[in-house]
Amino acid sequence: MGAATPVPARVLSFAGTSLSAPRLSVGDSNGAGVIDAALAGVADGDGRARVDWFGTPGRSAVTSDVLHGAADLTHADLDGDGRDEIIVVGSGGWQVMGIDDDALHTRSQGAAATPLWRVAAADIDADGRDELALVTVHRGLVDEIPRSTIELVSLELSPSGISLRTLDAFDIDGHVGDLCFAPGEHGPSLVVETGAEEVGGRLHWLSTSDGALREVQSMPTGSERLRVLSLSAVRTDRRTLLSLGDVTGRIRVMEWCDGDLTLRAVAPLSGAGAALSAHLGVRQMWIAPMRPGEPIGWWSPVE
Repeated sequence: MGAATPVPARVLSFAGTSLSAPRLSVGDSNGAGVIDAALAGVADGDGRARVDWFGTPGRSAVTSDVLHGAADLTHADLDGDGRDEIIVVGSGGWQVMGIDDDALHTRSQGAAATPLWRVAAADIDADGRDELALVTVHRGLVDEIPRSTIELVSLELSPSGISLRTLDAFDIDGHVGDLCFAPGEHGPSLVVETGAEEVGGRLHWLSTSDGALREVQSMPTGSERLRVLSLSAVRTDRRTLLSLGDVTGRIRVMEWCDGDLTLRAVAPLSGAGAALSAHLGVRQMWIAPMRPGEPIGWWSPVE
C-alpha cells in the first residue's frame, strides 16, 4: 500500500514558544470539550525547565513556574472528572499540574529513586481513570548499551495528595526513545521504541491486560534504523494510526493492522515530535516546533 497524498498543512495561530525541541502532549485540560496542547522542555537562553499550555488560538501560552526537570509530559484524567491533568516527569521526579481559572498550577508532586525519562497515560482497566507508564533509563560506567525499566502504575488519590502504586515492571536492554498507548479492540497496548545512541527504530508491543506488561511483538520501523523520539496513536473506524517522529524531524503516519505496519503518509511539516488526536471523529496531528520561536504546527492526517 503506497502513501496517501497529504492534505496541505496549516499552522495554528498560537504564539511561538522559547522552548528548545520541546516534548508535546494533547488532551482536554480545562473541560472545554476541545483539544488543547502542552509543551515541556528547557527555555532557550536561561536554561530553565517549564511547561507552556496552549488552550485558545490567538492567545499567548500559559506558562508554569520553573520546574526541576521536564523530560516529558502527558495529559491524563486521574480522577475521572473528564478534565485532564498534565503529568510532568524529569530529574526531580513527577508533578501533577492542572488548569484552574486559565492558570497552570501544581496540584501534587513526588520524588523518584532515579530520574524519570518518559511518561504515557491510558485507562487500561476501563474504570474512567488513567494509569501511567513511566520510563527510567539506567546506564552503568562500563555499559555499552543502557538498560531501561518501564513501570505500569496506578495513582491513589487521598486528601494528602497523590501517590503511585506499581502494577508491573518490564526491563528492556536498550534506550527508550519514546512510548505511547495504542488503543485496540481488547484494550490498550503499550508501544515502546528502543535503540542505542543514534541507531534504533525498533518497536516493542506490550500487552497491558490485567495490569501486567507482556511483550507481544517486536519489529523494526524501517530499513533506516533511525531513532524514533516521538510516538502517539489513535483508533477510529476500527483502525489504529501511529505517528513516528524520528531524529531528522520527519514524522510518519503508520497504520497498524493484524501485526503489520503500513506507511500511510509523511507529514508535510517537520517537528521535534507529534501527537495524534481523534476528537469528534476528526483526526488531527499537532506538531511540536523544531526551533525556539516557532509555533505549534497542525495537520489533518490521512482518512
